[in-house]
Amino acid sequence: MYDAILFDLDGTIVDSTLAHAEAWARAMEELGKKVSPEEKKRYIELEGQTLEGIMKGLYGDVDPEFLKRLKEAKNRHFREMGDLIKVKIPWEVFEALKKKYKVGVVTSASRDAAKWLLSLANVDDLLDVLITWEDVKEGKPSPEGILKAMERIGTRRVLYVGDTEYDREAARRAGVDYMDVEEFVRSWKSLL
Repeated sequence: MYDAILFDLDGTIVDSTLAHAEAWARAMEELGKKVSPEEKKRYIELEGQTLEGIMKGLYGDVDPEFLKRLKEAKNRHFREMGDLIKVKIPWEVFEALKKKYKVGVVTSASRDAAKWLLSLANVDDLLDVLITWEDVKEGKPSPEGILKAMERIGTRRVLYVGDTEYDREAARRAGVDYMDVEEFVRSWKSLL
């Protein structure tokens, strides 16, 4: 039925929500803006989008220069948050899936952050394709990342696994099946 299984990263392969929120709050503070508990909660609710999308959701239009400095600071602080990151889908699952499918990741994270998270999960060398925000013009819920991954691996018969409404909408708009990560964790063996 499928030739490939593509995954979101944050919230799907790893649970890094708290790490992202904390790194963002520290970066904002470094740049002179103290983050309230309500803003941090709203940041977590907006997870799954690019940092630019989250910032627009929180504050409206954001100065591009501020956003650039924020990305750099957040990525730096994010590397300090390894103890807050939990693996949700272990490498053994990817190893088993690789025997039957092409496997890839489509994420709103930066390439550096994605590679670091994938190495923490020990799956970085098990992927056929990795699409990050640097590879697309529009983040999720745009289907661009999924479509680009399908083009690179040469198939349209794809299952996309994610954890947010943005993932579900991107899959719908790309014309591929979607499975929530919680359902995937319970039923992945049925795909073998």
